[in-house]
Amino acid sequence: MDKLNTFAFAFAFAFGFISPVTLAQEDSNEMAKVVWGEKNNNLSGLPGKECQDYMSSKGWTNVMANKKGEMDYYYVGTGSIQAPVTNVNFANSTQNAATKALNDAKAQFARFLSQEVIAETTQTLVDAIRAGTPPDSVLGEEVIAEGTDYKELSSIEKMKLLIHQQLDKLIDEETKDGVAIDNAAQQEMASKIQDIVSQESFEQAITAQSTAEMRGMLIKYSHYTADASRGNNSYVCVVAKWNPGYARIVDAMQTEDFTILEGRGARPSPSIPNDQTFEGFSQLLGSFGTYYFINENGELELWSFAQSTVSGNNIQAKRAAIGRADTKARGQISEFLNTSLDLREKTKDSESTTNFADNSSDYFSESSYEQRLATYSKSALTGVTRIKEYLGPHVLPSQSSDVAGVILSWTPSGSRSATISSKQLSDKPTTSKKNASVGYESDADDKVSSGASYGDDEDEDF
Repeated sequence: MDKLNTFAFAFAFAFGFISPVTLAQEDSNEMAKVVWGEKNNNLSGLPGKECQDYMSSKGWTNVMANKKGEMDYYYVGTGSIQAPVTNVNFANSTQNAATKALNDAKAQFARFLSQEVIAETTQTLVDAIRAGTPPDSVLGEEVIAEGTDYKELSSIEKMKLLIHQQLDKLIDEETKDGVAIDNAAQQEMASKIQDIVSQESFEQAITAQSTAEMRGMLIKYSHYTADASRGNNSYVCVVAKWNPGYARIVDAMQTEDFTILEGRGARPSPSIPNDQTFEGFSQLLGSFGTYYFINENGELELWSFAQSTVSGNNIQAKRAAIGRADTKARGQISEFLNTSLDLREKTKDSESTTNFADNSSDYFSESSYEQRLATYSKSALTGVTRIKEYLGPHVLPSQSSDVAGVILSWTPSGSRSATISSKQLSDKPTTSKKNASVGYESDADDKVSSGASYGDDEDEDF
């Protein structure tokens, strides 16, 4: 019989009997699964998901070795479009969101490089037990005054009484009632404190700071999402990349030693989207930041995209929008050359639980997060040219304002030409030799093609 019981126990242990508690837990999990699915379907989605998906489709990870044996760093940055899709400033807000997205990617890289973190935590637990009736005090700190007749009061005591009487007449009833309410609240609080049997509290404050000098971070992919039905969930995301080769590109640009930027294998330049088609104009509106590629002359070429809202239907508003976009695009090239970044973050959490003698309890919590990101760049740009400007209605049906934008280009040959021309213009005038050639060539054959992509996924080694 003992062997039979032993076998039954071993069987139950090996194969497991499902207890009522286990069944109840499984039913609860199934209900939670259904509710979770419904809530998950109603979510607006993770900001930057499109850029994360693009990274995955390319097989890129945050840190990976390249063909040269150096490390490539990829970061997805997001920036919110603060203006509603129907607001006239939507295009400007979108351009600002692109700047915030790139800064977000740079901030992640800065955290990776170095970060100072300070964490302060305080937690307390108090428990008290009270029983019985507190004894009455026989002797207090103040002397118990004996009753005194008015005639027996001194002149000073009568003066005090008069002052109190006059003040009482001057104070309105609302103030008196307020004092009574405050006193009642204090008494209620004091009474409630007496009923507390235990209390636990937790406080934590974490501050973090990152500072970095960056040069050479480029955008590999940009995407913006705007949908009036999604409320305040419009944003721009970018896939930003940095590697030591990008830093060498910047060093060559700033020192004007273009050796490593020229003499590459010639390749067809990327096609510029056609702003006369819906697809092309949509792609232009989704293009932000600075890209590079090797052009048909075998030299490195930078492109910078920027856009701006057109404030009115007049030539002044249109030229102002083009000028604003041009300035933004030049700023992006400057930020590619060098950026000083200062990131400060602080998160603070607190919670407390109070238990009372009647077995009731109160819970309180507070949580906050602050971030301050400041960037600064300064550079001298030479040879930057505007290869494309466009203007047209926004592709969003609910957006009534027009959008203007530009594409700027920088090449070593253009920078060299600008330097030579600047020197020639700064020199003192000289007498021209007879029959000397003026070196003028017509630019009537210059053309711009249309298309839809910028650069290659595989970078040139620098």
